[in-house]
Amino acid sequence: MKEVGGFLRIGALEPLESLKQYEEIRTEFPMLIEAALSVGAPLLRKTATLGGNVLCENRCLYYNQSEWWRESVGYCLKCDGDICIATQGKKACFSELVSDTAPALIAMDAEIEVIDLDGARRVKLEDIYTGDGVKPRNLPETAIVTAILLPLDRGFSTSYFKLRQRESLEFTSLTAAIALDKTGKLKIALSGVDPKPVVVVGKKDDDPEGLIKKAIKGARAIDNDMYTRKYRREMIGVYLRRGLEKL
Repeated sequence: MKEVGGFLRIGALEPLESLKQYEEIRTEFPMLIEAALSVGAPLLRKTATLGGNVLCENRCLYYNQSEWWRESVGYCLKCDGDICIATQGKKACFSELVSDTAPALIAMDAEIEVIDLDGARRVKLEDIYTGDGVKPRNLPETAIVTAILLPLDRGFSTSYFKLRQRESLEFTSLTAAIALDKTGKLKIALSGVDPKPVVVVGKKDDDPEGLIKKAIKGARAIDNDMYTRKYRREMIGVYLRRGLEKL
């Protein structure tokens, strides 16, 4: 980990559990630590990496099953089938982005460093997600994610929430991250309620209810989770009101 051109560069293979050891992250990006420590269980976090969590495969209640279950019920679009079991549609897969670190990183304007056959490049983290549940990322098959970069000296104030039935092992049903920087820029990022991150950008003085309405409207949640679509959409408002009030 090192500073590069006004960014803190964190290697993609950094274990989630080790992020809390770095003074630079504790000082400037504590929300990243909070997000990392919400992933899985302690044993998993000691081997799971930051890059791996950012690239975590999209999931849903029907995809996250055994091969035996899939064979008996029928294969879905994400498992080489011809129908979405959740919607009975044949065109779109709504498996959800379940990364817990991605919303925190996106809210803090993170970039990702990628190397492929065309060389190295940097892009905004939110730009790698397609919104297609079957092919959720637009990275080439030859691409390797080498680092995540966070902008320094932005003075972030942050708020982070995760909805799940148990505090370990469960994939998220809704993760909400909010970051406010010293210039007054406000950025909201959600996962667990859409095949890609739901991102809303505003300013400190913007109407909170207007920002919340945009976030809820952008979430294409369906009934493919342990919690209902209605409940998860209601919880977007609950979490964002709490977070905005805190900030």
